[in-house]
Amino acid sequence: MLMELDVDKEFYTDFARQTVIECLEHGSGKRLSGCNGSYVKMDERFGVKFSKTDNMEKNFQRQAKAALFGLGPKCFGYFTYTTKRGYTYGCYVTENAEIICDPNDSFSYEAPEGSTIYEDMEKLVKVMRKKTGFNFRDAHVGNIGFIDGRLVCIDFGHMSKDYSERD
Repeated sequence: MLMELDVDKEFYTDFARQTVIECLEHGSGKRLSGCNGSYVKMDERFGVKFSKTDNMEKNFQRQAKAALFGLGPKCFGYFTYTTKRGYTYGCYVTENAEIICDPNDSFSYEAPEGSTIYEDMEKLVKVMRKKTGFNFRDAHVGNIGFIDGRLVCIDFGHMSKDYSERD
């Protein structure tokens, strides 16, 4: 298992809250967005994930569990933010991963010759299921990345389920 983060979590959670406010209320900040969630890089080490889906706290819990085994980015500081329009977002601080491609470009991605990325991704799916009970059903190159040379899942959203959940 990985060690705890040595970081001022209160500082980064406040930084994340301000980043979310800037994005949602003022339209600022460059964000990557998937089908349901968004991510904004705050600095070289951390970013913030946020979504108005009801299961964002569950996504946070899944990511935290995966991080314990080095299978996902470390995360902390879950909070909610309600916009002036009344939409409530679940938000949390996440360790940055080096992404392989923008999630929206993943279907046109072509792996470099000699790459084992697809085989490595299949292994990640199996190891995650075994160690965390999380079924990473949305495994594609837009939802994985690297942290310190390790392949990790970066999407813990609604398409995937805990192994104990039924369809």
